[in-house]
Amino acid sequence: MQLVMSSKSNLHWFCEKCEEDILDPVVSSDKIISLLENLQTKSESFLTLTINLAEIEQKMLEKVNTVEDCIFVKVESVVEEKLKKFEEKP
Repeated sequence: MQLVMSSKSNLHWFCEKCEEDILDPVVSSDKIISLLENLQTKSESFLTLTINLAEIEQKMLEKVNTVEDCIFVKVESVVEEKLKKFEEKP
């Protein structure tokens, strides 16, 4: 405990700037409130981004499924056409 409490100690748990802010309760509480508000804003932005990404993913999956369906129909018609031609020739 002496290492931490001594004024001659170079042992710090925080950088000097942070330690000054932590030891000054007015600055500390204002900064903490500001940081919490900033964190909340970023959290809300992250949530919005996550929702947007989920919507984009859903739309992309729908488009992929549509393209797969179109390719399947096209391939099926081409295969049927080739089979008919093959059956017509003796």
